[in-house]
Amino acid sequence: MSTDPRYRTKLYLDTYLTAANITKDDDATEAPVITQFERPPYPLKFIYFWPKYRDGVYTILTPTTTPILDYTEVIYGYKESVPIEISCVSRPGTITGDLLRYKMEEELRNVVETYPRGSRRSLTRLHQTVRDQGNFKLHTVTYNLNYKRIAENYAPSKPAFNYDLAFTYEGDRLTGGTEGNWDITNHKGGSTVAITINNENNIYLNLTAYVGDAYVHNETNLGISTTTQPKLLVRYKTSANATARVDTDDETVMSERSSSTFKTEEFDLTTGETLDEIRLYACDGIGTVTYDFVQIYTGNYIIPVVTQMRQPGISKDVMLSIPSMSGNLTQAMGLGLMEVNMTCDLDIEPEALTWKRPQTTTPKTDNTAAQILYETQQECGSDTQYPWVWLNLGDPPIQMKARLVEVHPSFTGEAGMLDLLWREYRHGSAANETAVERYGLSL
Repeated sequence: MSTDPRYRTKLYLDTYLTAANITKDDDATEAPVITQFERPPYPLKFIYFWPKYRDGVYTILTPTTTPILDYTEVIYGYKESVPIEISCVSRPGTITGDLLRYKMEEELRNVVETYPRGSRRSLTRLHQTVRDQGNFKLHTVTYNLNYKRIAENYAPSKPAFNYDLAFTYEGDRLTGGTEGNWDITNHKGGSTVAITINNENNIYLNLTAYVGDAYVHNETNLGISTTTQPKLLVRYKTSANATARVDTDDETVMSERSSSTFKTEEFDLTTGETLDEIRLYACDGIGTVTYDFVQIYTGNYIIPVVTQMRQPGISKDVMLSIPSMSGNLTQAMGLGLMEVNMTCDLDIEPEALTWKRPQTTTPKTDNTAAQILYETQQECGSDTQYPWVWLNLGDPPIQMKARLVEVHPSFTGEAGMLDLLWREYRHGSAANETAVERYGLSL
């Protein structure tokens, strides 16, 4: 019954209608009114006369419901229109029907104007009549209460991005970062290992003779609290017999594993500690381990309602015009950065996944629904160490480094929408990556 729009509307009216605002002709004595569903199981005269003696009634009629879909064609909410009929009687010397009807209308409008949120409610006035009931007349008017509501079972897990970055190492440097120099250590001795930055700005550990595991680590303490930043994300690939492994201080976060193509994995750190050192390993045998990046951060923010998503891939082709030639020559200049346009519905949100942070608990620390998006845009635009976040689109299964370059909220009297533009970020060329690697299609 809790999912019935009639029930929700009756509860809404019963909660917010103020009896003192609905008075008889003397503007002082309260006129007793009730809310009810249509077609009550008793004659109407029993409501207005013995035994109830009500002067006015708000009757909730049969609603119309239209489902609305998100970008994956899953129902995320409903547009509902609930007719509410106001009806009242005249009583000689105490109540004029048309006057009481107007007071009841005014109170309904007052409720919707005062409490529009939760589903952004609005009213439409339809028609007014006087109905002859035989021995009495009903003065009536009908309104439509219009609103959107979230689908009860809607629980998205994507699109999502990581936020509140404490540290990003892009594999693009051996010196010059806040983490100090990256020093190579032969863990057990006897192995031959070279460390370089390759053409794609990734750190490259090449084991040519294996006796024991080797690792590269930062020489300046990071001082990161794993209580506030308990997540680690790493992107790597391996070749031949070498495997990748990631340690922080004395904890193995990612045990030895291999992947012939770039793979991104997320791990939970042990909380309550101070993270100072990151170790990136080449283990188990001759071969190469390539690390694209390591990030430490607070968590993943799930965008609650995305209604549309557009992901154009654009080649940087140049059309060359040649004199006296019919047609043009095409000069292929590679593939441009992917841009992702999202349209989001700010009006509603799943109960357990709010726009404001923290998304799943209270009290909230954000002041506005779009606060995290403005913060992310600011950090991407001004922080040279953390110029991107890891964006997981979910469907299709695309994951990539991305910068939030445009945030466009649009507020009107009828709806609150939000347009976002994400742009793929690259520190090096993607020439040696497949589309599966570049966009994480196999993750």
